Amino acid sequence: MNLSLVGGLIKLALCNGLEILDGAHFNFVCNFIKMFDVTCSVLQNIIKDRFTYSQRGDANAAYDSMTSFEFILILHLMQEIMGITDNLCQALQSQSQDILNVLDLVSTTKVLLQELREDGWDPWLKKVTSFCNQYDVDIPDMNDCYATDRGRFRHQHDHITMGHHYKFDIFTATIDSQLQELNRRFNEHTMELLVLSSALDPRDSYKSFKIDDICKLVDKFYLQDFTKQDKIHLRYQLQHYEHDVPQHPQLRNMLIISGLCQGFSEDRKISDLSSCGSIDSPCVDSSSFDSNNRKSILSNEDSQNKVLQQDGG
Repeated sequence: MNLSLVGGLIKLALCNGLEILDGAHFNFVCNFIKMFDVTCSVLQNIIKDRFTYSQRGDANAAYDSMTSFEFILILHLMQEIMGITDNLCQALQSQSQDILNVLDLVSTTKVLLQELREDGWDPWLKKVTSFCNQYDVDIPDMNDCYATDRGRFRHQHDHITMGHHYKFDIFTATIDSQLQELNRRFNEHTMELLVLSSALDPRDSYKSFKIDDICKLVDKFYLQDFTKQDKIHLRYQLQHYEHDVPQHPQLRNMLIISGLCQGFSEDRKISDLSSCGSIDSPCVDSSSFDSNNRKSILSNEDSQNKVLQQDGG
């Protein structure tokens, strides 16, 4: 067994899982819960057998942490939130250009997290206590006064019970941190950019194509890329584009913007719509929430930089 992996998970869990939005540890957490009994047995064997003093010490510390109620409580909370956010994480990590799908996932992820926050405590705590009973892990009395890590009880006038600590300091606080991160990354400015950019989606024979939205996209997010005269020409060129481009067999079934760009370069007639090539639909990913205000020429690298200009990441 790799004790460093176990130790890393324990460290992550005991930090209240505040980094769980990236989804990188989701499968590991699921497998860890599934293999909990086996992992405990292996750690006990390391503690009892003739391993080095350092290995026995590490195994003992890992076992003590793993078999604490707070660790198991946080571990299951990590699994629950990772499960809710995983689809969105996968879409972001794949740098998806399926903007409408990402928008839907952002909305549903927020709804599910909010539902968990408001109605999920009791069934989730029941699940945790059932797990603890299965593996003989001590369950604290939720009405007892909460003590800090140093064993000192909070002042009596605080009236902080174990139940209050677990529900509000861990469960609610962790969910709130995830909702705040989603709201920070997908704020009103970003959501508007994504909604307007969806008008450039070439799938389903340009079903999402909307001239007004594209013009609004130019007015709000490409101020330095188009002159007033360009904007006047753009609307008329888009009208030609709307009727002409979808009729071309090589462009009718395009799925992503990069494929559409390649089609532009191969068709001399379409390449005459020069202004259209200055607009790009942003590629959505989990790390590029920043922007260098450069001119976009339908390249994936530049389009990523259009997202969250104000975030300064």
